[in-house]
Amino acid sequence: MVREYVARNGFTYQQGWRDFRIAFNIAYRTNITLLMEHHKAKHGVKSLTMPEYLAHIGQLEDTLRAADKMLNGGCAG
Repeated sequence: MVREYVARNGFTYQQGWRDFRIAFNIAYRTNITLLMEHHKAKHGVKSLTMPEYLAHIGQLEDTLRAADKMLNGGCAG
């Protein structure tokens, strides 16, 4: 969904993920970057992508909702 968002809007892939983080953080009143860092430290993980983290903590449905909102004009970075 982030790839589609990037293609539709002519953004870089990096900008698409930045916009996703903003949309997710606003929608769920959290800081996903900080949560990922805590998770990596707690579990001794050196590298973890955002999709991997969200799948691991069971938030793929919330992820899809936030991405869908981005695609349909709910958040533009």
